[in-house]
Amino acid sequence: MKIIKRINKYMVMSVASLAFAGILSSMTYAKPNIKISSPSGKVVRVAKGKKVKLKAIVKQLKDKKVSFKTNNPKVVRVSANGTVKGITAGKTKITVISNSNPKIKKTIKVVVYKKAVKKIKLGVKKINLNAGEKYKLKAKLKPAKNVNKTLKYTSSNKKVATVTKKGVIKARAAGIAKITVKATDGSKKKAVCNVNVSDSKLQVVDSTEIKSIKVRGLNSLDIELSRKKVIEPGDIKVSSKHLAEGKEYFDYRIVSLNTTDNIHYEVVLNRKVYFGSYINVKIDMHPGIKTKEQVVDECVRFDALFEGNSVDIYYMYSTDTHVIMHFGNFFDGYQNEGIYGDRCEPIKYTIIDIPKDKDVVLKYGGTDEYSLEFKKPYYDYKMVVLAEDANGNKKYCNYHFFAGDKETVYARAHEDTYLAYKANSSYEDGYIEGDEEYIPIVLSTLDKWNDCINAYKSCVDYKATGLPDNTEITKSGYIRVKDYKLDVKPGTYNITITATTKDGKELVVPYKLNLVEGVVVSGKFTDALGNPIKNEKIYCDNYYGYEYGIAYGFNKLYGTAHNVGRSEYTYTDNEGNYKMRVIPGVYNIYSFNNDGITFYRSEKVSFKSNITYNIKSNIEVSK
Repeated sequence: MKIIKRINKYMVMSVASLAFAGILSSMTYAKPNIKISSPSGKVVRVAKGKKVKLKAIVKQLKDKKVSFKTNNPKVVRVSANGTVKGITAGKTKITVISNSNPKIKKTIKVVVYKKAVKKIKLGVKKINLNAGEKYKLKAKLKPAKNVNKTLKYTSSNKKVATVTKKGVIKARAAGIAKITVKATDGSKKKAVCNVNVSDSKLQVVDSTEIKSIKVRGLNSLDIELSRKKVIEPGDIKVSSKHLAEGKEYFDYRIVSLNTTDNIHYEVVLNRKVYFGSYINVKIDMHPGIKTKEQVVDECVRFDALFEGNSVDIYYMYSTDTHVIMHFGNFFDGYQNEGIYGDRCEPIKYTIIDIPKDKDVVLKYGGTDEYSLEFKKPYYDYKMVVLAEDANGNKKYCNYHFFAGDKETVYARAHEDTYLAYKANSSYEDGYIEGDEEYIPIVLSTLDKWNDCINAYKSCVDYKATGLPDNTEITKSGYIRVKDYKLDVKPGTYNITITATTKDGKELVVPYKLNLVEGVVVSGKFTDALGNPIKNEKIYCDNYYGYEYGIAYGFNKLYGTAHNVGRSEYTYTDNEGNYKMRVIPGVYNIYSFNNDGITFYRSEKVSFKSNITYNIKSNIEVSK
């Protein structure tokens, strides 16, 4: 027994020794490395003629000494102690090397700015907050261009108030603190805001209220506060339930939060807002702002299907076809917009005009169903249906029916609106051209179901009268610009296209083409810190209309215009500026990266005339 105990004792000691040796071994062989930081963060940002100090920390080596080397001494110089001086505007890198082991090195990017910050001006010099409240400082720099806009925010008393790198102050406990805002370009300019924090328990409850909640678009809300409050995307929570007495809420994710005055906020959500649901809005981290719940009684989808008070819908059939019409189909399944069943606004249908004709047999099938039979070819049999939503809003649907046979063929093209083509040389700075090709969407009585333009596309010998000057019709039946050095004049053109079908029949297509001058939308795209978002896409598409709108932008960086169908985009330049020409209307504006992260989104934005539309993202995405 004594021998066994001794063996066990030695085994325990051996295992412990091995474990301890393993720890020593792992500690001994940890890889040496160098960490570098600058006043502006992971990238050195310094003004021409100014100096900033690098901080280098050597880990896992006894000798902590390092040397500094610039990749381009014409752009920046660096001293033996890590002091960086901007020589001329540009970009380069600095390498930090271990003195005891030259193989251990680290590089950091350097940007030298043409100008230095001369002044920092804050929106307020003193603020009073209750514990738990937030406030976002706004800083303006002079000069505003060609300077480093990265600022450093610090608090003199973190127990009283803290501040984020974006300048959002969080009041924590009663007391006084100073928030200092410093330039990081070596200019040593700074500004101070005094913060007086009161204990929220001793104060009257914050009088701020959520005054109203309104549906803005299919995926967005407009929220109005009773007074100014800085709200961050993480502060606000939106949920919904289907029944007033229901207890199960479904949470929305905030995609974008937009404001220009800190009173009116647009909250863009990741899912649609449904008619009849109960929306609950809660603002966290702001004591005193009560949760507000409101029923959605605005029929957004209903309005979205119309431009104005009416819409024309065309159907092409042959005389041997028995047509069954469900008027509700146009609304309940339109473009797969999620308008189904109890999630759709209640719509009442009333047929107010049914022409009587001996050659058309019309039978009522119940609810909103009618059947039609055409005894002979018929050109434009029109029925008018009144659609009324839950709030009494009325819209008119004009249903047009065309019936053809083997000998008689009817065709019609949708009325289109495009941007008139502008040659680079004649339009401002060559930024925007417009549409180079106008594509008729043609329906005919020769078409098969769900193949509405096949017959037109398969024709030959296309001809057209009434075309705009400097355009021609192609072998494919499209209308395009002839000479790209010349403009195409805006106007309304009543065009007649003729073509020969596969069977040798003549197809006559009336086509109304509207070419408009359009309006120019331009501005600057910045991230949450105010830095320009460079060389990034900004998308623009029409707001759920029956016909989508068109927007064009010209990309200076690559020198090409981009057209991706009914949704267009443009690029920002190296300073975050963008410009595009659009058909006057209401649009969605948005930008996202390849990982699907949304930088910005806003719905139902009206562009009726030339406008400056600056875009600010909620997140830091500057490159």
